[in-house]
Amino acid sequence: MAIPTIHGIGAYSSGTGPLTPALPTGVVAGMGLLLHVESNAGEAVASSGWTAVSGDSPVNNANGTRLSVFRRIAT
Repeated sequence: MAIPTIHGIGAYSSGTGPLTPALPTGVVAGMGLLLHVESNAGEAVASSGWTAVSGDSPVNNANGTRLSVFRRIAT
């Protein structure tokens, strides 16, 4: 089994409505992608084409923020 490797990081995005996150350069079909989203605590976040990671996501932090993690396979 291959060890996961970071191949690139997409551009930072921010806003108050739906966002379409930019993919890093060099992404090829079949690559696994992760998206980390920080928002206000309790604020639901969704991103078209991305699936929420189950388990410990999202996490509401004591400082009033929420971290959500999403995944997808590049096509």
